[in-house]
Amino acid sequence: MEFLSVPKAVIDRAALILGSPGNNQTTDRMHNERILAQDQQYKNTLEKMLAFDTIRDDLRSFSREILAS
Repeated sequence: MEFLSVPKAVIDRAALILGSPGNNQTTDRMHNERILAQDQQYKNTLEKMLAFDTIRDDLRSFSREILAS
């Protein structure tokens, strides 16, 4: 069943999410390659930020590197 060309899977997911708060349930995050790749990119960026030494490292090159990724 499609409603205005919206796939059934999308409608089912929306219904699950909308019904969750009323039932005191949590909604699991969907996983796909794009989301996982973005999560990995965020993790890598955070690791670079945590490793940055404000005294020894160059802030300009660090900023360029972070913004390029």
